[in-house]
Amino acid sequence: MKKHLAIFLIAAQLAALTACGGAADTGTDTTGGDTASADTTEAVTTEDLSHLDPFKADYEGYNFRIITNNAESNTWYTTVYTVMEDQGDVLSGAIFKRNTMVEDALNIRITEEYQELGNIRNSLLADDDLADMLLINTYDTMTLAKEGSVLDLYTLPHQDFHADWWDSNAAKMLSIDNKLYLGAGDFITACNDATCVTYFNKRMIDDYQLEDPYELVKSGKWTLDKMMEMGLQTSVDNGDTIWNDQDTYGVLGHQNMLYIYMITGSGEMIITKDKDDIPAFTFNNEKFVNAYMKVLNFIHGNGEGLIYDANVKKNTMGLAHDHRAMDVMFPNNQALFWVETMASAKSTRNMEADFGIIPCPKYEESQTYYSNMSNGAFHGMMIPANVKDVDRTSFILEALNAFSGHTVQEAYYETYIKDKLTRDETAAEMLDLIFENRTFDLAICFNLLRMRHNICDKAYKNNTEIISYYDSMKTAMDNTINTLIESFNA
Repeated sequence: MKKHLAIFLIAAQLAALTACGGAADTGTDTTGGDTASADTTEAVTTEDLSHLDPFKADYEGYNFRIITNNAESNTWYTTVYTVMEDQGDVLSGAIFKRNTMVEDALNIRITEEYQELGNIRNSLLADDDLADMLLINTYDTMTLAKEGSVLDLYTLPHQDFHADWWDSNAAKMLSIDNKLYLGAGDFITACNDATCVTYFNKRMIDDYQLEDPYELVKSGKWTLDKMMEMGLQTSVDNGDTIWNDQDTYGVLGHQNMLYIYMITGSGEMIITKDKDDIPAFTFNNEKFVNAYMKVLNFIHGNGEGLIYDANVKKNTMGLAHDHRAMDVMFPNNQALFWVETMASAKSTRNMEADFGIIPCPKYEESQTYYSNMSNGAFHGMMIPANVKDVDRTSFILEALNAFSGHTVQEAYYETYIKDKLTRDETAAEMLDLIFENRTFDLAICFNLLRMRHNICDKAYKNNTEIISYYDSMKTAMDNTINTLIESFNA
C-alpha cells in the first residue's frame, strides 16, 4: 500500500509539472527540480511488476463468481468490483483493467452479483453451488463463520498474508483462535474507505493563527487535549444563540464513530487477544477508563460549541439524513476538524479551502504511536466452504489481490486525493501513518453485542459508570466469544 501511494503521488506531481510547464507550487524549495523530475519519471515508468509473473494458468474460461451482500445503492463506499467496460472514471477504469488482466492471465471470466444476506445464508446451508468468493459486510461475517459456511483462509494453499497485497494488520487482528474467515487486501478498497481519519481545514488554521497539525503529529504533540484547545478557538455562534448547523464548531462527527475513535486513539481496544490468539473482553483496564473519562470531559466540559454531533443534531438544510449536514458544513468552513472515514473525502471535491488529513489524536504526548481504528463497516473476502476446487479458488483469489496494487489501489488514491492533496508533500506521510497503524477491534468490526454503540451512547449521556457497565456485560461477551470459538472447532 505504501509503495502504491508513493508512486501515485510522484506521478500526480509529474502531471502537474507537465500541465503547468514548470514546477508546482508546493510551498517548499524546488531547487534542483529538474534532476528530481528525471529520477521520479524513471521510478514510475520502471515499476517492478515481476511479482505478477507466477500468476499464469489456464482455467478454460471458468466463470469465477463473486456474490456480495452490499447493494450498489450503498454509495458511501465502493461496492462494485466488476464492470463490463471502462466507464470513464478513474476507479472503474482501473477495476476493468485489473479484471481484464486477471481474466487474460488465468483464462477465466469474473462476474459479480448482489444478493441479500438471508438468501446467501440459505443457499450455503443448503449446500448450493452459490459462488467462488463472497464479499460480506464485516457485521455479518461471524454469522456465516459460526454456521460453518465459509473456509478458514489460513487453510488455503496459495494465500500469503505477508505479501504486500494483503493487509497483514487485518489478518492478525481479525483472526480468532488462529482461524481467519475474512480477508482484507488490495482487491477491495472499502477497507480503506472505512478507515477513520481527522480532516482539518487549512484556511481556518491560517485565519485563527493556529499550530500546524502536520507538525504537531510529527513532533508527537497531537493529542486530545491539543484538539480540544484548538477546536475551542474556532467555536462561533452565528448570533441567534441556537447551536445548530448554521454555526461554526471545533469538531464535526457523530457519536457512534467520533467517541470510540477518540477513546481507541489511546491504543486501547474493547477486545484484545492473548498469545494463543484467544479474544478477551478487557476494556476495564485503567488506560481505557482514563481515555473514556477524558472523552467525557471533551464532550460535556466545553459547552455546545466544541462538537457538532450529527447523531443528535437535526439539520436545518432540508437534508433527508441529518448526518449529511457534515458533508456541507466542513466544505463550508464551519469546523476546524472533521472526524470521518476516508470515504468522506468525496464530500470535499468542490471545497474551495485546502484541507489536510491526520491520524487520530493520542491520549497523551508520552504515548509512543498514533492509533487509527477501522470503522468496521466494510465488506471483506470470504470463501464458501463448499467450493468445488479449493486450489483454483485460492489461486484466483491471490491473483485478484496481487494485480490490484498497481491498478485499483493507485486509482483509489487518485480518486480521493488528487484534487486537494497532490501538492501536499506531507499527505503521503500522514496516510502511510494512518494505514500502517490501523486497528481492527473484533468488537467493532464484528459488531459484537453492539458494544461500540453502547459505549458511545454512555459517553453521550455523560455516564461515568463505565466499569459497572463492563461488569454487567462481561458474562454475555465471554459467552459470545466462547460460542464463536466452539463453533469454529465443531
